[in-house]
Amino acid sequence: MFQDITYNWSLDHFKAFIFLTVAECDYSISPEELQLIVDYMTNQETGREIVLDVIEAIADISSDQKEELFYEVKDKFPLSSEDKQELLNEMEEIIMADETVGSEEVAFYGLVKRAFRS
Repeated sequence: MFQDITYNWSLDHFKAFIFLTVAECDYSISPEELQLIVDYMTNQETGREIVLDVIEAIADISSDQKEELFYEVKDKFPLSSEDKQELLNEMEEIIMADETVGSEEVAFYGLVKRAFRS
């Protein structure tokens, strides 16, 4: 369903998607959240460009569609248990970056955590 968006995604695109989705669950992405997201990219030189590409790609996608997109592409990027835990830890830091924790952020974090454990 989302192949037109994800056909050329790398692992960093996938990570950026997850991080941006959790960051915007409270309807805005703070500068602190955005900087953390860029910092968490594997390649710092291309990280900002990847994050901007993903922002553009998912701009018109609803929250429900973002959940569908996550499930559709998660198996395309197999992660070790350690990598999954690192990604979850990074998600937690992004959630805390703007000093507010919304229920939608917690819900999306839980969705990702459950999906990684299955």
